[in-house]
Amino acid sequence: MSIIFVGIMPDNPGGACPAVFRSAEPGGGYYFQGKIVERRQVPNGQALVWLPESMTEIIREACRVHPAVDVHADLEMTKVRRVARTNDGFHVQGVIVSDPEILAKIAADSPILADELVVWLPESATVEIVETCDA
Repeated sequence: MSIIFVGIMPDNPGGACPAVFRSAEPGGGYYFQGKIVERRQVPNGQALVWLPESMTEIIREACRVHPAVDVHADLEMTKVRRVARTNDGFHVQGVIVSDPEILAKIAADSPILADELVVWLPESATVEIVETCDA
């Protein structure tokens, strides 16, 4: 799978995390690299990561590439909010990325630190992501 670097936290002196990537292929989804949030339990194989408010436009840019589809029915079925605003940014809940090839591609653009993870959200989360950015 081919992934594309969309952006990294502005004014990050270390050049690492948080960062946003997307699949090069339509339907491939989004990859969010962020600091691990340990305040809330999530299902096995998933994690909650934090991205700062300063990344709002980068997150929107990732969603502009592939046209969004209305997935409110999917959201109703899961009853789980995958993206939420915080007082200083966003919490993103997604599937933990463990594929070594994908992680190597991400680490080439943004080193993955010990207190960080990369999580994946499907493209069906596009509407939810954009609505959260606009909230």
